Amino acid sequence: MKRIVTAAACALIAAGAASAQEGQVMRMGDTALTCQEIIAAASEQTGILGGSPEGGLMTSEYAVNTATALAQHGAMMSGAARAVPGLGAVGGMMGRAAQRQREQEEARRAVAEKRWYFLNGLYGGRNCDTILRQEAQAAAAAAPAPEAAPEPEPAVEAEEG
Repeated sequence: MKRIVTAAACALIAAGAASAQEGQVMRMGDTALTCQEIIAAASEQTGILGGSPEGGLMTSEYAVNTATALAQHGAMMSGAARAVPGLGAVGGMMGRAAQRQREQEEARRAVAEKRWYFLNGLYGGRNCDTILRQEAQAAAAAAPAPEAAPEPEPAVEAEEG
């Protein structure tokens, strides 16, 4: 029994460490990011900010509360409310779970927004616009020039006669 409890505790600690890394605005290794990596990380945060905060139809509090109210009303009208004790408690648990999920999503979006601003500041502080422009110009200068296409032959007109 102690092994199971110990294993569960270790799993919780590992999960907490992984989620803590995800919830940080500044992460280990951010100072070593290249300009392209900064752009990729900022794009990831943009995706988080632009995504839908609801995971699905039955995860929103409104949907859970509506479904619970309908189930309770149906149970009362059919007389099944006496046969199914705790129907309201199930709805309350689902509502609290939806509220916790919404709060976690709001916290995730807040961290993503702060990280996006941090990455944009890092991009500007490193003068990445100039660096990327210079890299693009150097790549264009190093690329071989495309061969010129030969001039088309003039068309010979057929004599009419």
